[in-house]
Amino acid sequence: MTDEASKDLLASIRLLIDPREIPRIYAGASMLTKTCDLCQKQIARGSNEYEIEFSALTVRLDRACFDVWRDEVFRTKPTAGVEGED
Repeated sequence: MTDEASKDLLASIRLLIDPREIPRIYAGASMLTKTCDLCQKQIARGSNEYEIEFSALTVRLDRACFDVWRDEVFRTKPTAGVEGED
């Protein structure tokens, strides 16, 4: 993946982070061949797929995009009020 493509993917992932909402996350083996909603790569039958369900939107991600999304969520998570933090 080129640097530009990585930046575009990260920008798309950041749009899926809403600190005011905790989405439902479903994970499991794909029953059909599907496409990742972010990178548009196929999710092969039997591969892990992740559905992230927000109140107004549900997205299907492959493992690589889910990992980046998860890392971004924790990276951008506010730490105010966490014990030991000033």
